[in-house]
Amino acid sequence: MIKNRANKKHYSPAYYRYHENHPTVTVVLTRELKEVLDSQKRDTAMPYSQLIKKFINQQCDEAKARTEAYTEGYNKALDKYRQIRIGKCSCGKPLVFNLENPNDLKILNDAITESPAVHEGCKPKPLIFHVPIQRT
Repeated sequence: MIKNRANKKHYSPAYYRYHENHPTVTVVLTRELKEVLDSQKRDTAMPYSQLIKKFINQQCDEAKARTEAYTEGYNKALDKYRQIRIGKCSCGKPLVFNLENPNDLKILNDAITESPAVHEGCKPKPLIFHVPIQRT
């Protein structure tokens, strides 16, 4: 038992706390990438950890910007295609129905059920519009 204790090195609790809060990550680089990293380190006078952190933050910011732009475009498209333009009013402007507005859906249902387009010999069935569009 004494023999095992002699082989095992004792570290202070601070050593373990430091390594717990500052984990080590080993990365294998190509020679070209290492040279690029070294030149950046020389030019900026920043340690490797800050260079890598800066790069990761830039990548995350760019990904976030792409996601926000996609979401904005998606929501604009939803707003555009969530509407139906049918015919024209007596004033000459097109009739626009919003598929999320219950009043507009009722008007469309009433218009279709009053004069439904069916095959000859078929009985008209009342149609109920239900267009669940969820905005993210």
